[in-house]
Amino acid sequence: MRLAGSLSRGDLAAQFGNYLHGQQIDHRIDAVGNEFEVWIRNDDQLPDAQRALTEFQTAPAQAKFQVAPPAKQAPRPNNIIRMSDRWARPPIRRVIVTWFLLGMCVLVFLLQQRDEQLNKSIEPIPATEQRLVYQPRNFEVSDQAGQSPELFAAIRQGEIWRVLTPCLLHFGMMHIIFNMMMLLSYGPLIEVRRGAITLLCITLLTAAISNTAQYLFSTWWHNGQVVTFGGMSGVLCGWFGYCWILSRLRPAAGIFVDPSQVVFILLYLAICMTGAIGPIANAAHIAGLACGMAYAWGEVKLGRV
Repeated sequence: MRLAGSLSRGDLAAQFGNYLHGQQIDHRIDAVGNEFEVWIRNDDQLPDAQRALTEFQTAPAQAKFQVAPPAKQAPRPNNIIRMSDRWARPPIRRVIVTWFLLGMCVLVFLLQQRDEQLNKSIEPIPATEQRLVYQPRNFEVSDQAGQSPELFAAIRQGEIWRVLTPCLLHFGMMHIIFNMMMLLSYGPLIEVRRGAITLLCITLLTAAISNTAQYLFSTWWHNGQVVTFGGMSGVLCGWFGYCWILSRLRPAAGIFVDPSQVVFILLYLAICMTGAIGPIANAAHIAGLACGMAYAWGEVKLGRV
């Protein structure tokens, strides 16, 4: 559900609602303070509704806007949710950012597998990882002669893509399968409801922050040694945090996160921090989650939702 705009008078809101009903545009009108917000359920109908609203605000007396109110129907209980809106699978053209990210992760994973096969016969230098990790091993961190460790050595030399690209790396089949399943769960939800630009901004921001947090934590934890890490999980935690907070603060945005999913993911993150399931990029998870939650909170406070 997306906001088309608002009207200042209740009679005008009712008149415009009659027009939308006549155009078979599924909508809802909410009274918020002194304004009447017009919400559109189907994103494909949003541009038509916005154009009509702009024209209506200019000339509400036009003949086409003089529509009789629809016949009254039995009210639908408030506790009924239109699950068809939530379960409808969006076409690929509406989730282009999601599919692009999935394709890049799969492509990089295939290149990693190729490197693994080549390393059996020649010098074991994983070329793909070396190009995409935050700090390649040929940039050793030094703490000799009382000097501070040289952080961000590769990035300081202009390789700024490394702030983002560790998200594309995955180490093992289960790693990439689990992450891609979560990517297909939350990516389309954000992209369809909030738009491709919003998803792209959240992705870039959470990638940069979660990767940097994991790099700094790993460097400190391992006394300045270079540690390889990767995976989309930091970004995915950001997506989850964004959806979770937005569903709590702005349910009308059309993003819903089941409470059982919240419990499962938070419990999983807590187990990961114990070390019971092996080395995990916990700093990336926590930083990504906090970043996504903050992004959603900021959107609500700035009135962009």
